[in-house]
Amino acid sequence: WSVGPLKKWYDKFSKKQREGVEGRGELVAELIAPENFNSQELHFEVDYQACGDTFCLFPITQKHKVEFTTVELESTSPM
Repeated sequence: WSVGPLKKWYDKFSKKQREGVEGRGELVAELIAPENFNSQELHFEVDYQACGDTFCLFPITQKHKVEFTTVELESTSPM
């Protein structure tokens, strides 16, 4: 999976270099399902924390549900 666009900054509270998303970001993940997979929805959670120069808000967890369909790929044998 990947998250972006990422921005690096120095966090003066922890005195460490940090990396995160500023504003809006995108999460991309590839899912590979077994042959007998029969669900049509995926449930997942995203944890994040908003911070400014002088304080951070409490971490937030958001629950999400994504509905999808699966397709069976036709395999081809090498010639």
